[in-house]
Amino acid sequence: LICSPDTVDCYNPKVVQASMGSLFRLPVHYAELNPAELRRLTRMHFFDLMNSNQTFTEQSSSQEIPWVVASMPGGMDLNRIQFPKQGGMLLVGNESQGLSQNVLDLATHRVGIPSFGSVESLNAAVATGIFANSIRQAEVIESEDS
Repeated sequence: LICSPDTVDCYNPKVVQASMGSLFRLPVHYAELNPAELRRLTRMHFFDLMNSNQTFTEQSSSQEIPWVVASMPGGMDLNRIQFPKQGGMLLVGNESQGLSQNVLDLATHRVGIPSFGSVESLNAAVATGIFANSIRQAEVIESEDS
């Protein structure tokens, strides 16, 4: 989990309670979300969270990791895309300001959650949960096909 410095402290009691303990199952990293830092972060990956090593390591491959920006409105329909097999970064802005234009310009994919009725936006946590569920479902389907 990569958070901008102005993100609420991940150990805030409300965050810990809302995460229902999941917070302690993944590494948390605070970083400036400027283009240079995002380029650096695209070369990083997490070890498998099933082992106990939760540190960042530099990825040896020079291949760029896709940046998927949660975009509302617009972007490709979340229900109609296939997530990259090599993984990627999901960037979600906050409800009031979203992501900066510099970050949006770096995105390789803009993906939106289809809305119903007159909904203008979703809570960032809800949107992230919907994306995470879709990504996880794609991983499960892929492993069943293997």
